[in-house]
Amino acid sequence: MIERKGFERLIKIIEELRMLSEDGGVIVVEGKNDLDALKSLGIWGEILLASSMPDHEIFRRCSGRKTVLLSDWDSEGREMEKRLKRIIVHGNTEIWAELSKITGKYIHSVEELPGLIRKGCEFYRIRP
Repeated sequence: MIERKGFERLIKIIEELRMLSEDGGVIVVEGKNDLDALKSLGIWGEILLASSMPDHEIFRRCSGRKTVLLSDWDSEGREMEKRLKRIIVHGNTEIWAELSKITGKYIHSVEELPGLIRKGCEFYRIRP
């Protein structure tokens, strides 16, 4: 299990994503399972699926908005993150890097976040 300090930071990151989303920002993920995972964590704003959208459409929808690039932290996810950084030069990858650092020993994808958070809440007896 993630150490408590890292787990508490993970919860804060999820809250930051919720606030960004509520404030009109956009999150770009790889696929539908990632979208479903974020929604299950209470992130209901605009989430774009990079796997099913042409690059020019991603660029258009992210232009002028706060954008978080949130791919999986495997080789495919790193490739997607590099590709999207060329399209969306203002895209935030700091959250991706921090999530990867905190959770990389335990999970490797966005879709695994809800399960890890559920287990952490049970382990540390924290109310989600």
